[in-house]
Amino acid sequence: RHHGHVVVLDLKSLYPMAMMTVNASPETKDPHGELRAPNGIRFRKHPDGLTRSIISDLLKERDEKKQLRNTFPFGSDEYILYDMQQNVLKVIMNTYYGVSGYTRFRLYDREIGSAVTSVGRAIIEHTRSVIESRGFRVIYGDTDSCMVALPGLDLDATIKKAREIESALNASYSDFSQRELNADTHYFSIKFE
Repeated sequence: RHHGHVVVLDLKSLYPMAMMTVNASPETKDPHGELRAPNGIRFRKHPDGLTRSIISDLLKERDEKKQLRNTFPFGSDEYILYDMQQNVLKVIMNTYYGVSGYTRFRLYDREIGSAVTSVGRAIIEHTRSVIESRGFRVIYGDTDSCMVALPGLDLDATIKKAREIESALNASYSDFSQRELNADTHYFSIKFE
């Protein structure tokens, strides 16, 4: 008997994107800032914080490596080299959040770490409620992903449904960011793997 499939939806580089969205950086932190994390910590909208500048540079460089990689045949030496390089950039980007919560890091700020995790939690909760409001069950969720049961569908229908859920979620993040974070621009994006 076939019970249908489980699909996994992943928020791409969630913590770095959360940091960029609320402009979380030691020098933008301000009790009167316009951008607010769900835990109450606020950040100024302008200028771009050091964190946002660093992460957007890494993003840009990573995209360049990916584009370069894709000009070569899959599996060729060049493809493998640029793929490794883009992966290193991804790791650096994702560890930036971790190091900002390390007490001996020069830009350490405990409140920033908890602000970022509070954004992450809020967006996962939002993601889960959008999925459930469409009548599906989230059977497992962690920091940056949701597993969704899609019962009674064959493979093609499952993939089609997963893409629908993916685009509904991506369309919902703009409202979420304005409502919950007071952010006009956001960097959140979820992907069905």
